[in-house]
Amino acid sequence: MAKDEFRVEATTEFLGKECGQACPTLWRNVSDSGRQMLVLEWDERFSIKSAIPRSQAIWRLAVHCQNSFCAYNPKNNSRSVRLPPQPTPSMLSEREVQEARIAQHWPEYQAILQGVLYATKADAAHLVSVPLRDGVESLVDVSQLEVTHWVDQFGPDKFVSSAGRCRKTYNVITDMPEGETPPGYTFFREHPLVYGPPNALVRKIGGITSNEDDVVGNVLVVKHTRGKKHDLMDCEEDDIPWISGIIKQCVCNRIDILDIREMEESRTGVGVNGILRQ
Repeated sequence: MAKDEFRVEATTEFLGKECGQACPTLWRNVSDSGRQMLVLEWDERFSIKSAIPRSQAIWRLAVHCQNSFCAYNPKNNSRSVRLPPQPTPSMLSEREVQEARIAQHWPEYQAILQGVLYATKADAAHLVSVPLRDGVESLVDVSQLEVTHWVDQFGPDKFVSSAGRCRKTYNVITDMPEGETPPGYTFFREHPLVYGPPNALVRKIGGITSNEDDVVGNVLVVKHTRGKKHDLMDCEEDDIPWISGIIKQCVCNRIDILDIREMEESRTGVGVNGILRQ
């Protein structure tokens, strides 16, 4: 369809080359930058520029690209990964399969961090790879992590969602050795409409005895500087006791690790004295 020098195409095949950053399958955010982004202010009296960096709205135009030249077209690229996996990894063997998919993914992820996964059927928490999303060249926001390798945060929302949904940040309050900064941890959980199974590992760690207190689905945790959730770093084995301690304190204080009734993120501090400080 064409009108007044504008033309509507069914796919990006008309480019005659790979889509690159113009691929309709890549997730967008209004705070993104680059020549493909445009922000218009309709009324100069009411500027929206200050709100743009805080926006959690993300969207995309397609699940699969249909451009035969594009690397994100699964028909011509067997190394692209369908996300989220169905079902999400719940045990050691499935975790190993997903790790292999991340390592073999093409185009290569620009960076990969290390997080901690509390899978529903696992016997223990494990370190896992958490890459940047496709199309992201450098990390500036925790929302740019491709956490859907491990937790289905979108559920039925395949095209428009909120990057702040189903996550919660805890900042550790404790005395650290001189020169070390206390960490913070951000928990990612699955969308409530995924209807994941009860997490047996979290149930064991937290000593949960009531079915109504169960945490459902996988839980993924990433590490960052305390109070600066965008200053991310790799999780190590030494972080697992800290994270499990947060889970225990949440259960002890009857605070959901992430209350699905409060879908947006909140900030919480965890003290070593066992008191959860809001």
